[in-house]
Amino acid sequence: MSSATVKGLPSVPRAAFVIGIAAWFAQYFTGRVALAEMVVVLAVFLPSILRESGLLRDGDEWTRDVAHRAAFHTIAAALLVFVLETATYTWARGHFPEVTATTPGVHTFGRETWLKVVVGTYLASHLLQYWGARAGVVRFLLGVAVVSLGPAAASFGFTPENAAARLSFLRATLALFMFFVGAAYLVHKKPRLGGWGLLALGALIAFGMVWGIGRGIGYSSPHALPALISGVLQTLVVCGICGLALVRDATTKADELR
Repeated sequence: MSSATVKGLPSVPRAAFVIGIAAWFAQYFTGRVALAEMVVVLAVFLPSILRESGLLRDGDEWTRDVAHRAAFHTIAAALLVFVLETATYTWARGHFPEVTATTPGVHTFGRETWLKVVVGTYLASHLLQYWGARAGVVRFLLGVAVVSLGPAAASFGFTPENAAARLSFLRATLALFMFFVGAAYLVHKKPRLGGWGLLALGALIAFGMVWGIGRGIGYSSPHALPALISGVLQTLVVCGICGLALVRDATTKADELR
């Protein structure tokens, strides 16, 4: 079996996907962020855990191989985050007296970074293998576009006096949503161009964060380096993995035609 023969996700992962998306949006209405994040993590990983334990039999050997490779990539990403977080915290303790062993949370990446990098890596790896580079990236970018609408729900908590702030926030959210939808359309039509575009965008965002943080709060703050590395890691998941997969796939197909 290959990705070309895949018609859709099995019913359990599809249901888990819907539950995860619902939980992601629910956190902005209920305020229970930790509970929502736990549900998202379970929705992403629980089907594979049940499949490995033999309690769920909805796939074949190829499907399990996809999950195994995605799990390996996820472990590698988690290890990278752990090493960078440890190094960053060690750097902060060595340069700033206020950073102590009892206050690590303020000067580390935080739960949100772990969630986005680990879950994002697993989903990207799974989708790229399951549907192939182009179709997988299109689905991943459309998923990111949908998730980006979540913070728009928070704007409904603004008071009437902040109507202008709500409108500006909604415009920014809609612009972000349209950007990811446009990127997905470009990848669908021109996968090589879309791949290089994502890589260029990732490099531009990384440079912008380095320059912006240096010009803003500066690296004299213990918050600067963790914020920078966290932003670069999240950009790498969306732009780096997807862009590299598209360019590599297009190059491989071009070589096969020669």
